[in-house]
Amino acid sequence: MDTRWYSQRLGMLSTQQLQTALDRFQLGRLIHAEPVPLGNFGQNVFLTSTQGAFVLRGNPLDASQFK
Repeated sequence: MDTRWYSQRLGMLSTQQLQTALDRFQLGRLIHAEPVPLGNFGQNVFLTSTQGAFVLRGNPLDASQFK
């Protein structure tokens, strides 16, 4: 299992964990993941999948961030 450090808040994430997040929202198969280098929260990951590019937020502040 491929695991990588993403940030102080997110810690280590495996490709399987990221794929599970994509699966939950039916967003395709994971191609690439990269930590977001900017921002105050250190909880975002850029994901590229077979269905496009997305930002995974580790801990949304409220439900409106899912829209």
